[in-house]
Amino acid sequence: MSELRINNITDRVGSSGPIIAGVSTVTSTSHMVMPSGPTEMRGGRGRGVFAGGGTPAKSNVINTVQIATTGNATDFGDLSVAKNGVAALASATRGVFGGGYTPTEQSKIEYLNFQSGGGVNDFGELLDTSNDGMSGSNNTIGIFSRERTTQFITIASTGDATDFGGDTTVSRSFGMQSNCSPTRMVIGGGAVSPTVVGTIDFFTFATRGDAVTFGEMSVARKAYGAGGNSTRGIFAGGYTPTIVDTIDFITIASEGNATDFGNLVATTRSKQNAASSTRCVIAGGTTPTNVNTIEFVTISTTSNTTDFGDLQNTPKNPASCSDVNGGLGD
Repeated sequence: MSELRINNITDRVGSSGPIIAGVSTVTSTSHMVMPSGPTEMRGGRGRGVFAGGGTPAKSNVINTVQIATTGNATDFGDLSVAKNGVAALASATRGVFGGGYTPTEQSKIEYLNFQSGGGVNDFGELLDTSNDGMSGSNNTIGIFSRERTTQFITIASTGDATDFGGDTTVSRSFGMQSNCSPTRMVIGGGAVSPTVVGTIDFFTFATRGDAVTFGEMSVARKAYGAGGNSTRGIFAGGYTPTIVDTIDFITIASEGNATDFGNLVATTRSKQNAASSTRCVIAGGTTPTNVNTIEFVTISTTSNTTDFGDLQNTPKNPASCSDVNGGLGD
């Protein structure tokens, strides 16, 4: 019988221990605690997904990547219909997608389980139809916002969205994204056609009130990607209306203007980000030619992006989320 010492073995992101399959015999001088909780919470985490988008045709494809590695995306399954402009958010177990454009605006909410594959299940309905809206979450609450309508869901349940009871500081029709900690959802930029704004404001998840002013982006823009950990939020690329390669960042717990981080490989708009506690993975978009490139940055540093791999397709503005996003803590 072989001896396996597992005291210091963890998964790639350090959040889970080893998985031992088959019939095993354990001898220990200490004690052993067996796994508990829902099955989908066990095993490794660190999965990011990119769903739908315009390729330029509407797409229902869901790409998935392991954020801690590099390599090409693989197939996860499909959205219920081909659409772009979908808003996405996540908990540690579920990714949730709301609204979109098919080419008519949609109100459907659907979800996937990160530890499975095969696509999405029905969740409920938004209060109204929405395309290119903004979303964010912690491990409990998910928020969808567009113009000055803000609504929320309880991620672990299913059902229709409920009015959040507050407004953003400025009206934004489209093109805005958010970075989240377990307590705050910070919203940057966007547009009230044809005007692009650089305003950053934030909601507090535990309250049901209006957003509060945070600061300004380093470059006012729309159609960028956003994602980070619970400390730093990153905004990548976008449209001013000139396409830019700008990456800037904020410290979520404070207020203030965004600071320069680095640059994308190329000037790109309509990218989306999926992040862990250490990495932000940035994928898709248009230069204005649609691209399938995936690149990443290490969140704790400031630098230009590094090549990660390729998506299965070339989606402009795919929806993105991860099971280790900043809203879950580190």
